[in-house]
Amino acid sequence: MKWIGLGVAAIIVMLVAAEFWLRANVGDRNLFMVHPTIEYMNAPNQDVRYRGKRIAINSHNMRSAEFATPKPADVFRVLVIGDSVIFGVYLDQSELATTRLSAMHTRDGRRIEALNIAATSWGPGNQLAFLDAFGTFEADAAILESSTDDINDDRTFTPILEAQQPTHRMPLQILEPLRRFDAPVPVRPEPPGTIAGDARASLPKLLDKLATLPGSGCLIAHEKTDDRKSPTLSAGAQELQKTAEAHYGAFVADRNFLDTSRDYFDNIHLTASGQASLLKAMLACRALEGAH
Repeated sequence: MKWIGLGVAAIIVMLVAAEFWLRANVGDRNLFMVHPTIEYMNAPNQDVRYRGKRIAINSHNMRSAEFATPKPADVFRVLVIGDSVIFGVYLDQSELATTRLSAMHTRDGRRIEALNIAATSWGPGNQLAFLDAFGTFEADAAILESSTDDINDDRTFTPILEAQQPTHRMPLQILEPLRRFDAPVPVRPEPPGTIAGDARASLPKLLDKLATLPGSGCLIAHEKTDDRKSPTLSAGAQELQKTAEAHYGAFVADRNFLDTSRDYFDNIHLTASGQASLLKAMLACRALEGAH
């Protein structure tokens, strides 16, 4: 019995040590929540560290600082809408292009306030549904980042998997692997179904909505490293350009600012230096002309 007791005590000590190590070196993942029209979005009011990177989500489900309502007169508010590229997966809050932009001022001295409205794998349908649900937050202008895959990213309303997009905290870090056994979280009561052509139908409507803002803005086409093997814009980027010019007027290709040798850490996502380069693409938009 003595040896059994010692064995149990040793297991408990190892589990406690593992828990402390996981908390110190891995940390908490950011949480998601389902929505009947948006599909899913970041859960509000989070400030966590995951693998040493701070992820802060404000009360409006954005990876941005809190902001005042009504908007102060000395603030120039910009909606920066996108997918995982804008959200900044694997990056610290301080490394994001939107965080860097929020440290700048317009030519006339107003403080720029960039609202990071993005989530992993969002397409135009998700983005439009978010603005339809919550409005444009008294924004002065908008920047829409669209990856070349986004024009085919239709909403499916498939239940989300806890292992990929967790909706609740596990009581202990050592229990994280058990998420794979959790039942998928349904997005809405009726059976899931893809809205065929949703992305292509939603993009013009999204651009038209953004065109109603007081200031100008633009669509930034984000190309993958595979796209960059060609010296000219990929077919997806060309389609984005035509749609932008037809419905919004301004278009920027981030290939003119991103260095494939240092700014990407995979086929699509950006490093910290990539976010700094993406900021340069944002500053090429007319709405931010002269920002410093």
